[in-house]
Amino acid sequence: MKKISRLMLVVAVLLAALSLGSSQSALAIEKQARDRALASAAFIAILDQNGDMMGSGSGTFISADGLILTNFHVVGDPETGELYRQDGVVGIGVIEDPAEPAIPRFYAQVVVGDPSLDLAVVRVVSYLDGDPLPSNLNLTYLPLGDSDTLGFGDDIISIGFPGVGIVDEVVSLTYTEGIVAGFVSEGGVKVWIKTDALTGPGNSGGMVINDEGEIIGVHTAGSSDPQSAARISLERPINLAYDLIRKAQVTEPGQPITPAKRKATPTPAAGGAGGAVWSEFTFATGVDSNYNPIGATDTFDSGVSEVYAVYQYEGMEDGLPWSRTWYLDGEAVLSQDDIWDSGESGSGWLSVYNDGGLPDGAYGLAVWVGGEKVQEGSFTIGQPGSTLPVQPTDEGVWIQGRIVDADTGRGIKGAVFAALVPGTTVADFDANPSEDLFYAVGQADAQGYFQLDQALERGERYSIIIGARGYKRIAKDNLLVEEDTESPLEVNIGLQRGR
Repeated sequence: MKKISRLMLVVAVLLAALSLGSSQSALAIEKQARDRALASAAFIAILDQNGDMMGSGSGTFISADGLILTNFHVVGDPETGELYRQDGVVGIGVIEDPAEPAIPRFYAQVVVGDPSLDLAVVRVVSYLDGDPLPSNLNLTYLPLGDSDTLGFGDDIISIGFPGVGIVDEVVSLTYTEGIVAGFVSEGGVKVWIKTDALTGPGNSGGMVINDEGEIIGVHTAGSSDPQSAARISLERPINLAYDLIRKAQVTEPGQPITPAKRKATPTPAAGGAGGAVWSEFTFATGVDSNYNPIGATDTFDSGVSEVYAVYQYEGMEDGLPWSRTWYLDGEAVLSQDDIWDSGESGSGWLSVYNDGGLPDGAYGLAVWVGGEKVQEGSFTIGQPGSTLPVQPTDEGVWIQGRIVDADTGRGIKGAVFAALVPGTTVADFDANPSEDLFYAVGQADAQGYFQLDQALERGERYSIIIGARGYKRIAKDNLLVEEDTESPLEVNIGLQRGR
């Protein structure tokens, strides 16, 4: 069950919300996509070793748990491949009001990067004050589009944070429209999209979206002709970022992220370092309290969200440096350095996960102790060789959308959409307003956008409560999630003020 900060909610009718969503005009749908894109923009502060801001760039949230797509040159030097900071840390500002500067909120760390493509993915790792992140950040993010579908003259929108001559201030968003003016291809592959959208320094790494609100490019460079006053912006097609995003979707739960430095495929284990001996890894979908693997296999179905590597060890010593590296399709995607503190012998496990399901591919894990490799293993998920990032699965129905004031149309910050545990009625909740009665919860951001933190099961019935303080409360029991309900399901909800 999911926790929320306030249990006594003032709610509105779900059916009214659904009818509102189904009667939207095309213009309203376009406005929703635009507003969601604005809320998904990330201001990236380039930090020096002292944590002072020395420049800025743009990025886009591409997952609810804090993955941000940007340019490599925003976080490092494409010529050398080196990050501006060895630890890859940058500051992140988020949008609460598009008319105001971004609000500094997070630290993020580089997960993967490709200097040749000038693309990188960073992940939010903590609040600026150092507080740990909640289990569900529920950040507004944008879906990935297909840049191969673009043609000459197609409409595009560029959103970013241009700050001409400003290096130490957080700036506000700029939204510009344009069209696809052409392409640059190499070997039959589109490597650049040329647009006439007006951009400036600071837009680097920002989103380029289509009229459906999908990311189809990353703004990377611009050129101008002083004689004709023509300006062409160069956008990196999103399809070229797919492989990077797949790798960024592999992470260890509860661990800070360290950009992978070992680029080679694992070589055969060299044996125990300093007497350390590790058993072969047993890969599984779970582990019990006695470190026994559950669902052990080396071939997992597509959509598995976490894979465990269970092992036994002996000859270890507290204080020894040790490290592990996870590989995807032969390339290191995640490395972690640690100091051993688990005694001379015993059992343990490591794991990788992604809330939306780990990407298909061939995986490897290697462990070093004292600089020497002591063990490695491999497993596969789904169909190895896939180049597509994880997209929402069809196992359940994810609900997302926007909660607004019915009179003003403005988003209601802090509004809540809650689905109760199947079999629980609204009257049950009223009699005992406990967090244990919530099956899934989504809390709206400053623009009113929300997403449930858990998918609803198809064929199941739920009681739904939607609301916010200062707004009328009505609730709906026994709402059936049909087998053919689309996912994600977009709902747009208008709440009336009152008690």
